[in-house]
Formats: sequence, structure tokens, C-alpha cells
Amino acid sequence: MILNEEIIKWIKELEVEEEEKSKIKEIIRIIIGKREKNMGIIRREELEEIEKKMEVENKKAMEKVIKYIKEKKMICYKHEWRVNQKEVFMKTEEKIETGIICQMTGLGKSYIILNYCQKYNEKTEEKNKIIVIFTERISILSELFSLEDEEEREIKYENWIRIGIINMYKFKVIERVIDKKKENLIEELRSNENKMKILIINRAFLTKNEEMMDIENIGLIIHDECHNMTNMTFKFLEKNKKRGVQIIGLSATPIKSYIDDEYKMNTEYLTVERIRYIYGMNLISNYGMIRSIKEGLIEEPKIEYYEYMEDKRENIDNIYKIIEKNEEGRNNKMIMWCGTIENANNYYDILRKDEKYRRYKIYKDHSEEKDKSGYEEYRIKRERCILVCASKHREGSDIKMVDTCIFMDKTKKRNITTFIQCIGRIIRKEEERKKSIIIDYNNGKRDEEKKINHYYNYFENNNILDYI
Repeated sequence: MILNEEIIKWIKELEVEEEEKSKIKEIIRIIIGKREKNMGIIRREELEEIEKKMEVENKKAMEKVIKYIKEKKMICYKHEWRVNQKEVFMKTEEKIETGIICQMTGLGKSYIILNYCQKYNEKTEEKNKIIVIFTERISILSELFSLEDEEEREIKYENWIRIGIINMYKFKVIERVIDKKKENLIEELRSNENKMKILIINRAFLTKNEEMMDIENIGLIIHDECHNMTNMTFKFLEKNKKRGVQIIGLSATPIKSYIDDEYKMNTEYLTVERIRYIYGMNLISNYGMIRSIKEGLIEEPKIEYYEYMEDKRENIDNIYKIIEKNEEGRNNKMIMWCGTIENANNYYDILRKDEKYRRYKIYKDHSEEKDKSGYEEYRIKRERCILVCASKHREGSDIKMVDTCIFMDKTKKRNITTFIQCIGRIIRKEEERKKSIIIDYNNGKRDEEKKINHYYNYFENNNILDYI
């Protein structure tokens, strides 16, 4: 295996002994050989096997090798399917039918979406059919399919093949999430190329392009975050349901509701009626928050309460006491929801000037914040930072290592589904996250744990789509 000039130059610049450089060359030759054999990717366990075989003693040099191949995106990690994923995969092997999949954040819904696309393609002889994947938020679909990074997208495609979830090269992918042009979309969707099409859109695109209602060769619709049932979404789903299209809805909280102080379920009645009409009585899989915690699939968060004061500085002081008390052994990467942009800006300014918070990097992100570099920096930061928001990132965001969420919105009757979606940011299993904390204000009637149990009891003891 001949090494290219870039790799040879990199090895020459390494500050290690010549003997060690020879070992590194040999390792990289093996890695590149495996990479070419395995469609451009080497698995992490294969790298560990090579490391043991070569008996590399200079660990610093080996770390440089690992860093290099990661930067070149030559590596992927073995994926172990979770029990909730296996449950759905078994059902798609049998048949694909309309229904709801209730899965808590962090349980790998993305792979379930991809599995549905692959199985539908395998089971359908008519390859001119269209699979529509849509949701409310652009970020969900953009991150899943790496719509803004072609190199990263190709790496994902190859990895998905290797772990057996989907072969994206058997589909024609059309997206209107980043590329919003309208021209030729209908012609593109109606073209017969003997290749199934995946159309990726968000709800806003659907609203602005009513001609989507006239596409007749849709075979499968996958609606992520299906609790968002707007008028246009319902109209689109209703029309396709009448055509016999199979519709799959996914959400950690399929029904929007709040639970009052007497623990009565108060739903947004219209939304429930619409969901029940579209999805019938079929609950395909039910891994809500309570079950997922019981089965060890997600972390159980701790809830701490503070006294809300009119003086914002006093609130910041009260919260700091809770942070300090729970600081040890945690990343202390936090997200703070303030309810309004004005509150977010005020708390951001206070935090930045407060001496107690000097150890933390403070960021903010809301709809009026044009500069997104702060949010991007926060996303990759691993510890000791706070993102101050109005109401963004409550659902659908995949921000790694967050272990604390703080409610500064002074909401008296919080929508319990919104609360569950928010804390979904901090309860996914991650190796370096030790424990998760929710910090909420005490209005004298708070009992969120009991309300969460009450919400999911409907899913356990009643048909989720037929309890009203």
C-alpha cells in the first residue's frame, strides 16, 4: 500500500523517534487497506485491534494517528441496536401500516425513520413511489441527512449501509429544507426513473407550496414530531390518508396537553381529534419517558426548585446555589429558557457581569439573534457553559453533553408535553454525562414528577388515541 504525499508529510512532521514513525506508517497502511475494502470507513473496534496487534508503546503517537483518521473521517463506530429500535424493526419486517411511534428523545428515532424507508422500498414493487419525510423544524432534518455538508453526508450513507439500516444510493433524494427552490419540483417528483424518491421537507415548505396536495404517487409519509398538527399538516395528511397512503407519526409526546393542579388531563382537543383521525387506533411502539427510565434507556433526572423573585439578580443568585450544590462530577453544560426575548437578553447580560458565573462561558440564542457563531461554539463545548434562550431548542435539537436545564419563564401552568420535550435535551444516555438536573421555580403547587407519571399512565392504561 503506497502512502500519498499528504500522509508522508504528516508523518515526517511528527515529533517522535524514527522507529516509532515506521510503526505508524505500517499502522496507517493497514488502516487505508481496510478503508478501501470497506467503502471508505474503518470501524473503531478495527482500529483498536490494529493498535493491539502493532503493540505501539508510544501512546502519544497513537493518539495522533487516531486524531488524524478522525479528522479525515475514515472511522465509524459499531452501533448496537436498542430494544425499542428492535421492536419497531421486527414490526416493519412483517408489514408497514399507519400508526404512531411514541419514543422518548435519545432513543434513536432517526434510525427508525431510515428503517421505514428501506423496508418500504424492499416491499414495494412500484419504484416510482415517493416517501415524504417532514417535520416542523429545519434543524432536525438538516442534521439527520447532513444537508449542508456533502462530505459528511457521504460518510453517513456509507456507514448506514455497513450497519444494515438503509442504502441511500437506491433512492433519489430531493430536499427542500435547505434548497427551497420551487422550480421543477412537481416534474422531478413525477419523473419515472425506476428509483424510489425520498422528499425531505419541513412544514413551512408544505404551507407555501399547496401544489404538494396534488402529488398522487406518494406511498409513505413519515411525520416526525407529529404532535405538531397544524391546519396545513392535517389537510395534507388527510388527503393522503384518503388515497390509502401509509402514515407514520413519531413523537415523545404524541398528544399536546397540560395537567392541572387536580391532575386532570386537559388536552388540546382539536389536536387529539386530528391525531386520532389520521393514525387510527394503532400505537406501533410505546417507549415514553417512564418506561424508558425503568428500562435504563435514558437517565432519570433530578428536579431542584428555586424561589422566583421579581428581581432577576436574586433569581440568578438562587440558581447559582443549586448549581454549586450539584456541581461535582458533572459537565455543567446548561440551557436556560426565559420565555421571552426581553427576559433572555436581560438574563444574558446579568450572567455575563456576575462574578460568580465567571467560570462559565455564557451564550445566547433566540429568533432575533443574527450571529449564530455563539450557538455553534456552545454546541461543541463540553462543559461549564450556559445557553440563554427564549423558547428555542425545547424540542428537536440534538446538543451533546447538556446535563442541566433551567426554567426562568415563570410559567404557572406549564404544558406538560412541552416540559417533557424540554427535559428530553438532558436525559439521553451519554458516556461522559454523570447526572442530569432540572431547575424550575417553585410556585407552591409544582409536582412535575407526578404530572409526568400521570401523563404517561394514559399511554399504559388506555389507548393513547382513544381516551377522550
